[in-house]
Amino acid sequence: MLTNSVARLPFIILTFSMLVLLISQGGMPVAGIQHHKSGVLTMTPATPDSTPAMPAETQRALEYISRREGIPIEHLTATNQHRREYPMLGGAYWAVSALDTGKAGGGWYKVMVDLDSGMVVDDIEAVEQAEEAARATRYDKLDPALAERLAILGSDDRVPVAVWAAGGPKRV
Repeated sequence: MLTNSVARLPFIILTFSMLVLLISQGGMPVAGIQHHKSGVLTMTPATPDSTPAMPAETQRALEYISRREGIPIEHLTATNQHRREYPMLGGAYWAVSALDTGKAGGGWYKVMVDLDSGMVVDDIEAVEQAEEAARATRYDKLDPALAERLAILGSDDRVPVAVWAAGGPKRV
């Protein structure tokens, strides 16, 4: 039985390699790949009308921009979307950049969706400033890694220290 499995291994590797090559070269468009509990991979072939599903947060952001700016939602295209973590604030957001394709020269819009509350945030800079203020409050002027290390040290523990002297060159 084991010999039979080992004998099939080169065929499986060759088949998989050819499949990957076809997909990567655009010869076989794939809409999705799923791995089942049985270990079998199934691929859903792409059709001309199949498009990846838009995340709900991106849709919410586009609807918000559409209402705020008075732009038909069909004219908005999400050009960039990603998750942003703000650990000092204890939150995460879904950031969306959108382009108004109906406007000559296009208009650019950026918003974030709070992943906990679902609220849309216009002022991204305010969130980033709040994150930086929280970091400064927690760590003061220390490097975050040093502050974390000092927090767990006992009062008798030794810490290696290096000192850099600041100052300009001396004139003789």
